[in-house]
Amino acid sequence: MADLVLKETLEGQMEQGGLKNYSPEIIKQALDELLRDKRYHVASPSKKYEMLIRKCRVLNDINKKITKSKDRDVKGN
Repeated sequence: MADLVLKETLEGQMEQGGLKNYSPEIIKQALDELLRDKRYHVASPSKKYEMLIRKCRVLNDINKKITKSKDRDVKGN
């Protein structure tokens, strides 16, 4: 289900360049979370895209912080 919605959401949007900064895993995770949100389903296509970009940005920041803290733990700092 999420893959079909992801394909429909991303059609024509990749040319704008907003989502190409994020990995497919981040995009899929963001979309999975948004599909559970009722506000996402009633939003206009442009608002859905904004919500997806915002969620990707948040998840990407979280993953960077996790990676950074794991690197610190490995280095012993």
